Amino acid sequence: MDRCAERIELSLTCQKVRAYLAANPDSGKTLESLLAAEKAKFPNVKDRKASEGLMWLLRGLKFTARGLRHNVNNPTEELSASFTKGYEESLRKWHGMMVRPLFSVSHRSHLRLLVLYRLVRKLLLTPSSP
Repeated sequence: MDRCAERIELSLTCQKVRAYLAANPDSGKTLESLLAAEKAKFPNVKDRKASEGLMWLLRGLKFTARGLRHNVNNPTEELSASFTKGYEESLRKWHGMMVRPLFSVSHRSHLRLLVLYRLVRKLLLTPSSP
């Protein structure tokens, strides 16, 4: 996904949790209490919007962590290859046949921007020789 789509998805995920907390302010002292209260209130799993939002947030963070971990462990590997491996280990099993190819194509262009950012940052932060 591109950055804009990722931000939108993250924002929507957080909105689900915020909406539940706004409607049930006493049930959200901790994430565990929020999940337990929502489970008690909505026996049907599909009705638990805050739980769903937290689940996808966790999956997205796992994907990011796996991709970055692959890249740290293999510094010569392309960032797109690292994130592809992270995707395979985390999100692929949750995406259907229609989403998988879209993810593959869209994250490559996004990762090129990250590589460029990393290069520029390295050039800017490296002290220059006189």
